[in-house]
Amino acid sequence: MMLDVIYSLTEFTPFAQTTLPNGIKGVVKTLQIVSVVLAVGCLIMAGVAMGNGDTSRALHGTIAAGLIGLSGIIVKFIMTTIGLDLDGAV
Repeated sequence: MMLDVIYSLTEFTPFAQTTLPNGIKGVVKTLQIVSVVLAVGCLIMAGVAMGNGDTSRALHGTIAAGLIGLSGIIVKFIMTTIGLDLDGAV
């Protein structure tokens, strides 16, 4: 219901250059790119920490990399569940 209201608002706005699903696809793609970069950074940090012998920090870096890496997939799943088609998103 809320999505229908948003669709109707964006349809009749003269300044709207794109539709809402296309805008959300762009946001999801950006989130996925950022999450992959951050996950790689966390894995590098975990590797450096392990090399220095700090196993606690390495464990936290590995767990953070897994959660950040999955965030894009989780958002895509939620958007697909509520009915938005995100086939263009990675």
